[in-house]
Amino acid sequence: MELAKNNKYAYIGIAAVVIIAVVLVVLNDSSSTSAASPSLDNVQLSAQTLSELHTIANNESLANKVGSGTIAGFMTTEKNTTAFITNGTPTFLYIGADFCPYCAEARWGIVVALMRFGNFTKLHYMTSSASDAYPNTPTFTFYNSSYASNLLNFQEVELTTNKFNASLNTYPSLQTPNTLQKKLFSKYDAGGSIPFVDIANRSIMVGSPIIGGLLTKYTWIQMIADLNDSNSVPSQNVIGAANLYTANICEATGFKPASVCDQPYIKILLSEQS
Repeated sequence: MELAKNNKYAYIGIAAVVIIAVVLVVLNDSSSTSAASPSLDNVQLSAQTLSELHTIANNESLANKVGSGTIAGFMTTEKNTTAFITNGTPTFLYIGADFCPYCAEARWGIVVALMRFGNFTKLHYMTSSASDAYPNTPTFTFYNSSYASNLLNFQEVELTTNKFNASLNTYPSLQTPNTLQKKLFSKYDAGGSIPFVDIANRSIMVGSPIIGGLLTKYTWIQMIADLNDSNSVPSQNVIGAANLYTANICEATGFKPASVCDQPYIKILLSEQS
């Protein structure tokens, strides 16, 4: 009987260890899904997360509080050029790459800005390269995304993946610009730097309006949460960048919709840019 009793306690002890181990595995798994982990690369955002971002994008009070925030630069205005129009609407052209940490930061502002003029129905998580500057910066990829707007045509080109191929000594190709996209890229960005943004062939930006490395330490969850705080680093940079893109999109759309383009920060930013 004593032996059976001891065995019973032994089994209870083993079971407790197993339960603890399982709990730790679950906790580790749940925390990893909320971190800027490459394991989430190309995973589609849920409808709820897209909705959260859309709410942030259209928070007029937040946008006006941030204004230009602490962005690092403004867009260059082109005059006497033929407008980039697609199917009757101005075109927002983005050229970047999944590996690029500067593209990673710029995409946050682009996503927020575009959500003020339309909707993403499909968007995927992405991290910048693990072996480049500011590794594993949390971001999204526009590859295989879906965006719709009655006011704006969005064209995206993600040139390469974020996984470095040592045998090829490069990042594998992903998308190739079409003839017109390549022409504009060469005209305004002779050095081939990314990210590259052309809004209707009226406003151009080579590089990111966000200083490199500012967003690297955050997770996606932290980023989205902090965007609501106008004084936070993510908000000052991402909402500031989104406001910059938005002001230039408004010029291209004839300041439509009024709910977005009549906001005070639009005139202020355009004035600061000039």
